[in-house]
Amino acid sequence: MAIARSTRLCKAVATAVLLCAPTVVAAAEDIDDDSFCMLSEPGFPTIDLRRLALSGQDYAVTSHVNDQFDYVINICGQLSYQDDTCHAGSAVCERHRRSDLATTVLGYLGSTALAWHHPDGAYTRNSSVRLAMTGEKCKANNNLTDASTVIHFMCSNKEFLVLQSEKPAACQLELLFFTAQACGTPRYTCFNGTKCVESNDNFGKYATYDSCVAECGVQPPRYSCIEDKAYGFQCAEDRQGRFGSFDGCTNACSAAAENHVGKSTV
Repeated sequence: MAIARSTRLCKAVATAVLLCAPTVVAAAEDIDDDSFCMLSEPGFPTIDLRRLALSGQDYAVTSHVNDQFDYVINICGQLSYQDDTCHAGSAVCERHRRSDLATTVLGYLGSTALAWHHPDGAYTRNSSVRLAMTGEKCKANNNLTDASTVIHFMCSNKEFLVLQSEKPAACQLELLFFTAQACGTPRYTCFNGTKCVESNDNFGKYATYDSCVAECGVQPPRYSCIEDKAYGFQCAEDRQGRFGSFDGCTNACSAAAENHVGKSTV
């Protein structure tokens, strides 16, 4: 089944079935350092999952093994839903649909580990980002292991969450989250000490455009009106250019072109 966001606001995602549930805590608390939800390794796109964190509501999927239970989930933030079992700091919990009481914590926010997964052995378009969490001791196997959740993030222009597998006897949950956030953004290189450009091979020094700008000393582009034999007068970037805006350059180029045409017809 596709996902829903659980909240009294009853706000659905895409065509998912919405599961309305009471919210015990008004919103997920802010985290001082949420960099654990970013991957910025050279050679890979920069991944930032923090935008997937919900406030005042949670994602929810129904169990395939027992449809009397839901799994409530938040990404990069603790759950808005809380009770005595699914307490502060919980990010994934199993919850009984009728009683609305949690039975197991399957993932604590503080245990979040984010890493690349390469099924082909190296980075390819089949690579994905995997988020793993551990929860409380598994009551179903007499506390022999910790409960656990793994979420695979897949690059997609649509956003939806699906249940991939569940093992109640071992308190294990696995989910697939399709989202544009998993596609990542390119790394950047400081070009000539004046501007930041995308690194096509993802080996640029900077993980984000902002971090590049902060160190590169980016200067606003300047332009010059040049005459090209094939295309006539046009504007081009030039560090020593007269014009501080492209529009200003374009206006000057247009005037120069008209003046040139006028002289050539005399």
